[in-house]
Amino acid sequence: MPSQIQLVVFDWAGTTTDFGSQAPTQVFDRTFSQYGLHFSQQEINAPMGMEKKAHMANIYAHVIEAADQKSADIRADVFLKKG
Repeated sequence: MPSQIQLVVFDWAGTTTDFGSQAPTQVFDRTFSQYGLHFSQQEINAPMGMEKKAHMANIYAHVIEAADQKSADIRADVFLKKG
């Protein structure tokens, strides 16, 4: 008896080949680390599942926030050393 299945489509991105979306997490981590920005796996994965431009905008917002904090910390260190 011939099979009734005519077509099977898989969402390869995360469903069958990269369960847990580890590949993008590792790429984000390596890329941000090159610039001295470090995020937890939870922070990187938080926007997972969003449309990719929105995901990148979300991560970028954290980058800006972290850079602002790092800059503020550097300014505070310089100020305290002058005192």
